[in-house]
Amino acid sequence: MYRKRRKIRYYNGPASRERLRDKPWFPYALIALAALVLALIVGSILGGVVDKTGDKVYERKNLYDFGGVKEAAERFADVPSLDADFLSLVGLDSGDIRGELSDLAFGDAVATLLYDGKGGVYYFSDLSGLALTEHSSVSLAQLAERAQSKGRVSIGIFLTSAFLAEDQAARILKRAEELAILSEIAGSGLDEILIVGLPSDEALSAEVNAYARDVSALLNGRIRLGIAVDGKQNAADMARVVAATVEYADRFALELVGLSNEELTDAIEKNAYYLTYYRMRVMFDSREQHEIVASYGVSGGILFEKN
Repeated sequence: MYRKRRKIRYYNGPASRERLRDKPWFPYALIALAALVLALIVGSILGGVVDKTGDKVYERKNLYDFGGVKEAAERFADVPSLDADFLSLVGLDSGDIRGELSDLAFGDAVATLLYDGKGGVYYFSDLSGLALTEHSSVSLAQLAERAQSKGRVSIGIFLTSAFLAEDQAARILKRAEELAILSEIAGSGLDEILIVGLPSDEALSAEVNAYARDVSALLNGRIRLGIAVDGKQNAADMARVVAATVEYADRFALELVGLSNEELTDAIEKNAYYLTYYRMRVMFDSREQHEIVASYGVSGGILFEKN
C-alpha cells in the first residue's frame, strides 16, 4: 500500500515570498533580533571576565564637588603626583634589593618601613648604642641607590611613638632617641621621609610643632619631609595636626589604611578639602582601592599591601 506523498513547500518558495512581501518589516526585525542575541552573548562573556578578575571601572569624580576648593595652596601646587609600592626589607640583603624592585609592578615610587615606634629599625643601622633591633642588612644608601637606578622615588615610613608617654620628661627623652635615628636617616640619600603617628591632642600641639621643626632642621633640605594625618578622625583633629606641622612639611599624606572600600570612599569625600588644598597623597590597602583613589584625581598614594 502506497502512502500519499506530502507536498513539501520550502520556506523560500513563492508562497513564502508572498507572505514576506506583505510584511516588509520582517527582515529588519530579524536583523535586530540577531543583533540583540549577539549583544547578550558578548555581554555574558565580558560579564564573566569582570566577575572572574574582579575588575571594576570607577566613575571619574571631582574633589571640588565635595571639598569646595579647586586648587592647591601655592606652596603645595608643585607636589608631584606619584604612586608607591610598599617594600618590606625584612630578611633582605643588599643583593636582593634590585630583584625586589623589579618585581614591583605598581607605581613610580617605593616606600618602606624604617622605624616601627617600638625600638625596631628595618635597615642596617650604625646606632648600636641605642640597642635597636634590626630586621635587615640593607643600608638606606643601598636602598636609595637601587631605587634611583630603577627610576623610582624612595620614601621612608617612620612611625613615631614619641608622644605616647603621659610624662613630659619621658616624651622629651623618646623624642631625642627618635631624632638620633632620624639624623642617621637624613644622610641616607632617600628622597622623602613620611612621619606617621603624630597625635591630634590639643595639649600636645606645641610639642608636635617642635618635633616637626627639629626633624625639618635635621633633614636640612636633603630629604623632603612628609607628614601623615589620620583620615579616620574628625575634621577638627585633622586640622590641628596640619596646623601644627604645615610650617615644616613638604608633603602631606592622608592615612586610610584598614578601611573597607566604602569607608575609603566616604573618607576621601569627607576630606576632599585637605586632599586638594594640600595635594595630599593617600595611604591605602589594595590595588582596587588605588582605582577608587585615582577616580577622585587624588595626587597619588602609597599602596600599603605588604609583599
